[in-house]
Amino acid sequence: MPDNNDNSSATSRPESCQSGSCLCGAVEWELTAPPLAHSWCHCSICRKLHGAAFGAYVAIPIDAFRFLSGRDHLTQYASSEGSLRSFCSSCGSVTPTIDADAMLALVPAGNLDGAPGRELDSHLFTADAACWFQIPSGAPQLPAFPPQFEGKPEPTVSRPSPEYNSISGSCHCGAVSFVAEHVTETMHHSHREVDRKACSAPFATYSYVPSWGFRWAWGESELKHFAVPEKDFEASFCRQCGGAMPVFDKRRDSWQIPAGAWDQDPGHRPLAHIHTDERVDWQPIADRLAQFATAPPTVEPIDPELDMMLKEIEASR
Repeated sequence: MPDNNDNSSATSRPESCQSGSCLCGAVEWELTAPPLAHSWCHCSICRKLHGAAFGAYVAIPIDAFRFLSGRDHLTQYASSEGSLRSFCSSCGSVTPTIDADAMLALVPAGNLDGAPGRELDSHLFTADAACWFQIPSGAPQLPAFPPQFEGKPEPTVSRPSPEYNSISGSCHCGAVSFVAEHVTETMHHSHREVDRKACSAPFATYSYVPSWGFRWAWGESELKHFAVPEKDFEASFCRQCGGAMPVFDKRRDSWQIPAGAWDQDPGHRPLAHIHTDERVDWQPIADRLAQFATAPPTVEPIDPELDMMLKEIEASR
């Protein structure tokens, strides 16, 4: 990675600069030129690392990008052959990646403090898109890499179902895995700033699994956690690859699952957009799902008799 040394002096920043940061604020950066491209990548690697429906990136000339602080908080991870991703080791946010060969900085749009400065150019890897997400119309949709990147390895992650009547989820590197035996029908897109910064995308998407229907398959010791108490928010991520992982919601007695972490189809589709009062103004809502300005609807109640029966089955194993 080029030097791009930390420099927190504000006096030398151009008026046109754009800034960004991770969720905890330890890693900060600035852009001093408009983006050359703005794309949403729907590949399974981006979904796993962001825990979201896609990764949204702007491409900046390398000499127009610099880190202002937090280089010592960056962890790098080889997500595929010849591709290094980085994330904040404190909070798990995806951070900018430097592509020295292309002389570009690839900056996650969800962590910018303002608008990207360019309309969406394209959707990439639409052939690998999440089955539970409807790609909005408008920008061109490409099934894989754009033509100028042909020949590069195509990113994909595919993992089989663990056992009968259950589905699994995992981080990208596979160090952490979980199993769900029941997924509630509540699935939504959250536009809260903390969710956006945590997943480094325009919005986060969550599923829910009741406590009795969730278990860690392996790798729980590889998890790191970061909390924002004043926002009643907690993030969990793999310390090796930064992939977003589930957190337990005590109020609901349920696990909140970053939807990008699923290995298979969770069986449900998003019902609503929530916390739309914090939605970024540069990304309009294009679908017809219900919208809630603040908190989401409550996760649907579990039938008491079914709950007891399932808990008895689990206890007998």
